[in-house]
Amino acid sequence: MVTSSFIKKAAWAIVPAVLLLSCQWLANTMTGKEVSLNYKVSTSSVNDLYSVYIEFSNYSEIAIDKVQIGLNPPNLIDFAYDPATLGGSANAWEGEIISGKSLKVLYVLNKEMPISASYLNSLLNAEYRKRNQETGRLEWVKVKLNEGEVYLSGVVAYLIWFFAPIIISLIVGCSILYLRSRARS
Repeated sequence: MVTSSFIKKAAWAIVPAVLLLSCQWLANTMTGKEVSLNYKVSTSSVNDLYSVYIEFSNYSEIAIDKVQIGLNPPNLIDFAYDPATLGGSANAWEGEIISGKSLKVLYVLNKEMPISASYLNSLLNAEYRKRNQETGRLEWVKVKLNEGEVYLSGVVAYLIWFFAPIIISLIVGCSILYLRSRARS
């Protein structure tokens, strides 16, 4: 095997590796690390008793430092929190939700509870600390509440930025081959 042909083949093997690394770098750089709480709700009722199960999950890489459920909903008969709340707080539940963990809430009510993102936002206050780039101070930032298990638009944005260099490379490569074939004929 001639050294020059080996170098050409090795260069063509390196190109896809560099392209994949640049895809991952671009996707990580262009998609922000959004911190949000995802929730899912299930309800059931028997006669005049209603149960509402809510799971607040933190799928982001950053811990949510302060989570408070200020007041329990009206018409409450019984409730349970997992993890359990610590005593001595004026809030119904107070704590933190670290990355990959969740807060599970079960309410038993004698009247149906409205289930919407705006109502759950009024029940829940969630914040995390983020360093301000200009001042260097840690500041409290409010956490968004999203329905479902995965923050879909963040995943879609990551996939678009990941595949953009591949698609652009294919378009440029096909254009070059097309122009070469036209020039020969």
